[in-house]
This record gives sequence, structure tokens and C-alpha cells, in this order.
Amino acid sequence: MVMSGVTDLVLAWLMISGWPGTAIGALGLIGGVNLMTSGLAITMAALAGRSLVKGVQARRADGVLTVGAGAGG
Repeated sequence: MVMSGVTDLVLAWLMISGWPGTAIGALGLIGGVNLMTSGLAITMAALAGRSLVKGVQARRADGVLTVGAGAGG
């Protein structure tokens, strides 16, 4: 998310400075970069989720984490 914001700021600076010369080029640039940064963010979230699930499964296999052993039980 932070990288997407930084990228948007860089794109805004490029457009203020006059590059790209047409509105269609600017829209294409914004759309393309937005798709790439969003895809990267989703991929990173998926990899983090997979790592989290593997860690939970490993703890269950070791007997450290049991289902239904909450604070109120």
C-alpha cells in the first residue's frame, strides 16, 4: 500500500512537470502503473497469508496450538 502511494506521488509529479504530453497517455500510464502496484500488493498479501497458514499448521502438528482452547473455556 505504501509503495502504491509513493508511485502515485511520482506519477503526479511527472504529470505536473509536463510528461506525458497527452491526456490519453497520462490515463494509460496511471492505469497501467495502478494495475501493476495493486497486483504486487495482492501477491505480497497472498504470500504472507500462506506463510501464516503454514506456521499455524506447524504449531498444530507440534501440539502447541489446539482447537477450542480459548480463554473462556
